[in-house]
Amino acid sequence: MICSSCTDARSDPTRDYYSAHCVSCQARALAVTGNREALMTDPIGHEQGAVMLRLFGESWRDSLGTVRWWISRIRQREASERGAVA
Repeated sequence: MICSSCTDARSDPTRDYYSAHCVSCQARALAVTGNREALMTDPIGHEQGAVMLRLFGESWRDSLGTVRWWISRIRQREASERGAVA
C-alpha cells in the first residue's frame, strides 16, 4: 500500500510525515532511522531480522524490498544534495 505521505516523500524520502497502518511508511521510517548498511546485506543479519520481525511481523521478508527501495531513494537524494553543494 502506498499512501499520500509516501507519494509526497518520493521527492524527499526523509520527510517526517507518515500514515498509520501504511507498510510503505513503516519501511520508510526504518530506512530513515535504521542501520542502512546492515539492512542492505544479503542475507540480512539476525539483529536486523529481529527489527524487521518486530515491525512487520512474520511476513517481514515481504517488506524487505520496500525498505531497501526507500534506502536507495534516500541515498539518491543524499548524493544529489552533495552534488548540488559541490
